[in-house]
Amino acid sequence: MLTWIVMIVVLAALVVLFSWLFAKMFGRGEKAMPLPDNEEIIEHNRRVVGQGDIDDIVFETVLRGYRQDQVDDVVAHLNWKINTLTTRLDKLGDTGSKTAVEQGFHSTPVRPREDTFPTGNPENG
Repeated sequence: MLTWIVMIVVLAALVVLFSWLFAKMFGRGEKAMPLPDNEEIIEHNRRVVGQGDIDDIVFETVLRGYRQDQVDDVVAHLNWKINTLTTRLDKLGDTGSKTAVEQGFHSTPVRPREDTFPTGNPENG
């Protein structure tokens, strides 16, 4: 019985020793840079959405996801941007009798690659 108690005490001492040793060797890891103030994040996101760089949007994370006020502001700004572009298109739409090619928009239709579908056929899903 005494052997088991000694083994458990030695094992606990080794766990404490190795934990301390690894903490000294490797440290606690790199700390993340603190995010800027909430108003700075909102202004940054507005500027990024205005420029069309959607990939550069930044949200501050909280316990269960992103800060809702920042997400709401980005969604509202995207909605404003869509409404602005729709209004511009409506103003340009007076030339609606011309086709896109006649107006100078030469592009080819974009089709998804066939290997993006699981079966290789978009109809089979």
